[in-house]
Amino acid sequence: MIKRQQVCKGTKWLAIVLALASLLAGPVMPAQASNPQQDNPPGGSASVQPLVELVTNVARLFIQFFVFSSVAVFAVSVARGFWSAQIANLVGSPMGVSQAWLNIIAAVFIFILAVMSTTFVGIVFDAVRGYVDTSIPIPQF
Repeated sequence: MIKRQQVCKGTKWLAIVLALASLLAGPVMPAQASNPQQDNPPGGSASVQPLVELVTNVARLFIQFFVFSSVAVFAVSVARGFWSAQIANLVGSPMGVSQAWLNIIAAVFIFILAVMSTTFVGIVFDAVRGYVDTSIPIPQF
């Protein structure tokens, strides 16, 4: 039978994970109305800028997906570490308890790196975007 304290702890962890996920999601930007006169220059060729924006947006979505999936991996790693520490403590193995706590610390460290990766990728995207030449005409058939 599940005790009341265990349910409260599980609810607290669920609230923390949901809060982290909502912080990482970021605002949703509305779609901009396109102006055909502005998108296609008078020469009839289109700019590469929409393609560059598409590639960067898809890359950001993949990175966000992997960061959000790292939340699940983090939760499983911490739970496994605590379980291993309890079992090692039960059988009287200080080495096992030490190893379990090192696994938990490593899981926290890797999770922090995964969360910070979105910031790092954003910095790299912004730095590279200045070097992208978007004045290449794309032929239209």
